Amino acid sequence: MLRRFWPRRVDEDRTPDVIVGIDVGMCYTKVAYTIRQDGNFGDIRAIQNWPKMGGEEDEANYVPTLVCYESSHDIMQNEPQFVGFPSQEDKRNPDLKFYEWFKKDFPANLSSNDGNTQFWPRTSDETETHVLYRVFLSELYASIELVLSPILQRNGLDWNDAQIQFVFSVPATWNRPNETLGMVADNLKMVAREARFEGERRVVDIGMTEPEAAAAYALATYEDLIQSGKTILIVDAGGGTTDLCLLKMQQTRGKQFEIDPLAAPMGENLGATNIDRGFEDLAVKKLRAIHYQAQIQREWDFRDFARKMRDSPEFQNSKVELNLEKAGSDQFFTVPLPQPCANDMSQLAQVSGIVNGSIKFKWSELATLFDAIIQDRQVTRNGRPETLPGLQKLIQRARDELRYRGNSHGGSRSSNNATDDISVILMSGGLGRSEYITQRITKYLSSQQDTFVPEVRIVDDPQLCVCKGLLKNSLYSIFRTQKCNGNYGILEYNPYKRFSLKHMVAKGGNHVKEIGGSRYVEEVKWLVHKDGKISDEPIRYTCLLQPFRETHEQPHITLIVSEDSKAQDYPSHDNFLCKIPFDQPLDYNPKEKRYYCEVELVFNVASLAVNCSSPTPE
Repeated sequence: MLRRFWPRRVDEDRTPDVIVGIDVGMCYTKVAYTIRQDGNFGDIRAIQNWPKMGGEEDEANYVPTLVCYESSHDIMQNEPQFVGFPSQEDKRNPDLKFYEWFKKDFPANLSSNDGNTQFWPRTSDETETHVLYRVFLSELYASIELVLSPILQRNGLDWNDAQIQFVFSVPATWNRPNETLGMVADNLKMVAREARFEGERRVVDIGMTEPEAAAAYALATYEDLIQSGKTILIVDAGGGTTDLCLLKMQQTRGKQFEIDPLAAPMGENLGATNIDRGFEDLAVKKLRAIHYQAQIQREWDFRDFARKMRDSPEFQNSKVELNLEKAGSDQFFTVPLPQPCANDMSQLAQVSGIVNGSIKFKWSELATLFDAIIQDRQVTRNGRPETLPGLQKLIQRARDELRYRGNSHGGSRSSNNATDDISVILMSGGLGRSEYITQRITKYLSSQQDTFVPEVRIVDDPQLCVCKGLLKNSLYSIFRTQKCNGNYGILEYNPYKRFSLKHMVAKGGNHVKEIGGSRYVEEVKWLVHKDGKISDEPIRYTCLLQPFRETHEQPHITLIVSEDSKAQDYPSHDNFLCKIPFDQPLDYNPKEKRYYCEVELVFNVASLAVNCSSPTPE
């Protein structure tokens, strides 16, 4: 099927022997691989045992993104107690400090303002999350090597001699302009190099955003999706983020297709960890009530016990089992009390809410936690109330954008026109596999004043589709172009023309500057617009710089980035500004008293490289 619809990528001179796809998630990390045999790559398989990360006995297609140290140790100087799967003894050890969910802060510093309990984040401000990333990735690399080495040997290859390509995914939240300028994806690549993923015969690539990788997997798996003109929305809901990707299928030549991205991937900090935090808070309330009713004298660490209940298989399985029928019933599920709590209680039957040593939770209580991320939620930021979108709003935004796009291209704005709407919504990720979420989204879509209701479908292998999709796209030309996440331009200074209406408007907006006795208008030359097509081909432009010879200022270019749907001619306070120094000889025009510089923008996944050089003589 793949050969029928998707052309293979052109083999390069250094075709790898092994390609490994890595999805470092907020809660769990997944790894898939494919090995070249007789010139062709074999099946894509997921790693299911983790010998260096505590997973020798348990077969699991994931490893917890978890690092643990002794409480008295400094993570900057000491080795971790373990990485990955905690043993039962580790879970009971009060002298250990666990670090999880550190992906949400990468690459910034960990917070120390969340209280005083045992669990993350609880460390000093000078400790950076990339240290935890490096420690985790180092153990991940060692596990991958131990698992794949004997497999390679059976194919006549040695790990140290094989050409290995490691492909990482990144969340769509890293694809926002602020994160792109902050080089977050480049930081991940740097940490992966430090963790030994890159060497003489090993390379590291940032392959795709997570929703794009999920799309690549789905489109290489489901033949019914491959229809010309079909519009697909990928919703990759994981532990920490929910990422969306809006695509349209286009038939090229013969029976081959290509994907036309309709917008840059977008993401929100919304995921299963929001539910986990909510459950912790709920468990703390119930534990406090039990502690009071049972008149227990010994103090309990309510937050630590609630975390243990959150990590229990009973609660984690309940998240998957929840559906609309259970949410509307009076039924309940149970989560065992942590052993120290059970030991303190001599008369369990006399305490309400306890059955057979477990706490009762109504399914409706769990549904309320899910609803908090499905619907819009109110938060306070910098002392101001703010409404953050839930899953329903994110999906509706994608539908509205597609409809307005269809209207601007001659389509109908009518809600009855299926050609201007999403055909299929594909759910992926650990949270995306939830039956309750799928049912709620379908119910929401059906309640809208639309005669056409998109199908909502959970992809196969929802938790593995990202790491497998990285490999699908490495082997086949599924994604060939991307859409830009913002407007990118260069600030130019042009001589002020007194009788120019445009320059008079610029003067009124305070965009006319006095430099060296002359007046100049600062204008933005936009090189690529938001949702414009980009590829790995550089965008070049010969720009006019500020007359630095008159100001004796170091020559530089000013990169202007805007997230507005329509870019303005002049810079504003809402723009991102990035000054890039230029230390090479410049082309100076003495008559115009101007410097010229050739600027080159090179876009990659969630990253941007800006190169400056002297203009090439014509």
